[in-house]
Amino acid sequence: MTALYIVSCVFDAFVIYLLFEDIFGKRKSSVNKWILMLALLAQQFISSLILNKTQSVYARLIVMIVGTFFLTLFYETDLVKRFFAMAVFIGFSIIAEGIAEVVMVLLGITKGEEEEIIALFLVEIFLLLLVLFKKIFTKREGNIPIRYQVGFLIVPVLSVVVINGMVSGQPTISWLFGVISLLILNMVSYYLLNTLTGYITEQSNKEQMERQIKTQKEKYEQLASSFIQGNRLIHDVNKHNQMIKKYLEESDYEEAINYIEKIDDSFAELYSSVNTGNLVVDSIIGRFKERLEQIGCAVELSVKINKNRKIMDDYDLVVVLGNVTDNIIEAVTCGEKKRSYVEMKLEMTHTSFVFYAKNSVSSEKKKEKNKWFHGLGLSNVKDTVENYGGTMLVSHTKESYETMIQVPIREE
Repeated sequence: MTALYIVSCVFDAFVIYLLFEDIFGKRKSSVNKWILMLALLAQQFISSLILNKTQSVYARLIVMIVGTFFLTLFYETDLVKRFFAMAVFIGFSIIAEGIAEVVMVLLGITKGEEEEIIALFLVEIFLLLLVLFKKIFTKREGNIPIRYQVGFLIVPVLSVVVINGMVSGQPTISWLFGVISLLILNMVSYYLLNTLTGYITEQSNKEQMERQIKTQKEKYEQLASSFIQGNRLIHDVNKHNQMIKKYLEESDYEEAINYIEKIDDSFAELYSSVNTGNLVVDSIIGRFKERLEQIGCAVELSVKINKNRKIMDDYDLVVVLGNVTDNIIEAVTCGEKKRSYVEMKLEMTHTSFVFYAKNSVSSEKKKEKNKWFHGLGLSNVKDTVENYGGTMLVSHTKESYETMIQVPIREE
């Protein structure tokens, strides 16, 4: 039994660690993982010694409150969050004990040494399950799909099934060792699964970064092309003027008009269909409109931008507009051309830059798209927008997708 109680203390410390890391996230800079682990174990062993010497409900509750609150001091957070975390753990502990008692009653288990071991085991497992439920369903881990996160629950649930099959046995050393092994197995399996999901998250972030670099390269190539074309036009203007002047001096008005029309055609080809004076907006949105027209997608575009007011750094503006327009292009190109459409507005108010887009979405594309990496570009957009104190809202139906971005403009 002593060995079981030791493992039980370690298991409780492990569960508290999971819960607090989920709620707080950031430990104090002076506290490393090993110091925290030692504090958790010390708190659990001291609390267990005190609790074993008293049967008073109030005394046991006070010990839990003081011990749990002490552990919150190792994290960077405010007082309200400390009390919240403490209340969650104590609440989960009480609920786990209640569920364990109900399960034992349903299984027809009576009081005894074997039953005490089973009760302790069930409390630990149900406590772990409650913490995992909270971790999984209230805070999604990076880009890991929910079906993989649910895998964390498999071992604890199967442990309850296994212990149910062991109920009829006698509390021998082998039987006790089996219970201890199950508790250790739960901790080890969580560690392995957590390591695996960490690797998956790292890979998804790598995928996102590669996509981002590719997008940035394409957009900056567009900007460079626009800049070169603009310089080329400026360089040729004087030559065009001299040629027109020559035709006019020779009274060859028809040739002068034809030459002017050729210049107009050249300007139409070289200049973006969007001309606000903001190079990033003109290049990306202009190219975006051209691509939509090439694929036969109906487009309604309104751009009202003051080039003298800065929305954000050019790099970040490329991230925002580049990713959003790429996602829209991807969505409309795989649907029926006659039904695809895009509505887009970019404008400035006295205090903000506002972007709104609504586009059609193919249901077939939704089924084919890898949900794992879906929205990685938009998540990067959201992070960028929030860095400027802005907000991003996204909503969708079966047939359309809407994106709205608002960024406060800081006058320089």
